[in-house]
Amino acid sequence: PLFLLRGIFQLWPELLCGFLLMGFSYYLLKATESEPNWTKSILFSALFLGAAIMVKFIYGYVLFAGIFFTFLHWVFTRDSRSAILIRILAAGFIICIPYLMYTYSLTGRTMYWGNNGGTQLYWMTAPYEGEWGNWVSIPHVYQGVVPVHEGHKEFHAQMESLTFTEQDDLNAEKAMEQLKAHPEDYLKQWIANEC
Repeated sequence: PLFLLRGIFQLWPELLCGFLLMGFSYYLLKATESEPNWTKSILFSALFLGAAIMVKFIYGYVLFAGIFFTFLHWVFTRDSRSAILIRILAAGFIICIPYLMYTYSLTGRTMYWGNNGGTQLYWMTAPYEGEWGNWVSIPHVYQGVVPVHEGHKEFHAQMESLTFTEQDDLNAEKAMEQLKAHPEDYLKQWIANEC
């Protein structure tokens, strides 16, 4: 039963993100169809996008790529739909500003969406046989909840007294070392996680 409960909570963000992205897409299409209530559609589309970013922080980085490329498209084509999309993406970002101000007050870092990117990259670059890049929470490493290679335990033992941000930075440094030393392991684990 505990295993099933953990599985449900691991799926929940994916399902919620799927719903939010569908809402974003629906209202994006309505906004670009030049319907009478296009401002309402822009607002709802931005709300759905902002909520999706709060669930999956990676979308925050994707947002900036979207703004950049949509702006380039607009510059060359002057397409009205691109202008609408830029408004929606910018409004989605504005929705996230209070959260980003909060993370700045805690970390002193601008545009700091979350503190687990380095940790995820660490697990994706792990060079140990029989591992497939699955993310494991640091407390689970200490507690032995998930069987992991001893190398992980040794590395993570030095992190117990560090803040979450410092842990993430250390994980990112180690991940880059592992990636440079064993790029084939990262590729294998990336493929395993995408399939």
